[in-house]
Amino acid sequence: MGLVVLNGLIWKISEDVRSVIAYYSIVLAIFYIPYLMIRSNPVFWNALSYSPYLVLIVNAIHLISLIIVAYAILRLIYGNHESLMKYLGIKSKGFLDSLIITGALFTIPNLILLIVAIVLGVNVFSIYLENAKRYTVPWFSRIDPSLLPIVAITLWFIVGITCFPLLQAYPYELLSRRPKKMVMPLIATMFIMVYNLPLVTSEFKLDDIIYLGILAPVAYHLTRNSLGVVVNYVMYFEFPVAVAFLKGFGEAGFSVLLIGRITWGIMCLLITISKLLTNYLNRQRENN
Repeated sequence: MGLVVLNGLIWKISEDVRSVIAYYSIVLAIFYIPYLMIRSNPVFWNALSYSPYLVLIVNAIHLISLIIVAYAILRLIYGNHESLMKYLGIKSKGFLDSLIITGALFTIPNLILLIVAIVLGVNVFSIYLENAKRYTVPWFSRIDPSLLPIVAITLWFIVGITCFPLLQAYPYELLSRRPKKMVMPLIATMFIMVYNLPLVTSEFKLDDIIYLGILAPVAYHLTRNSLGVVVNYVMYFEFPVAVAFLKGFGEAGFSVLLIGRITWGIMCLLITISKLLTNYLNRQRENN
């Protein structure tokens, strides 16, 4: 139990809260300090922007750094009695539920993009996507198109594992005994502060805030599994991955991927609605 003196009063801080404070402090330092250092050097920044390999290395360093920090904090609290994978939500139990619930939650933005594709036509929509800064990144043009989908999936899987098991599941599990009305807003707020580094980039993207910052933690809360969130984030939510398929396999490959994403989302949505309806009817029968 730690002690903090504030306005002459002594406040007791329990071990789990201290751990989360330490963890988030290190997380912010790991993400913001290197970014500010690189951004201040035009040569380094330009190299990072246009090199897929440097982008992969930087994101891998973020991932490895957070794993080390999470492991160290867990060992300081629990010794060797708890599994890090359990605290990251990386397990088989709940995977299918996580996959389906997250797929249902991510359906609306994909339906909107499908409607736009139908209205504009796949050809016009494809041209727009290839030139839209929101959906493409500079290094896409520096890599063999046939390899681009694989590289994009690899990169966003690294980002996904960093974001959801480490930035959402881990602090959730550390604070598992705390009221969720306090834990969930904390996780959402800290995730939003890290994802896209908005405090220095001003990139407060509404869709990222709603779907990744708010709804993804809800999916984890319901299933206690982060793997399904990661898979849907990469293959179903992140549209730059779809653009990588467009550049790699052309309009035909992109159309197949788009139809596959929508089919998956509608299926997840129908299954989720069916489960909710079944649970509701069962409760009504029990009450009667």
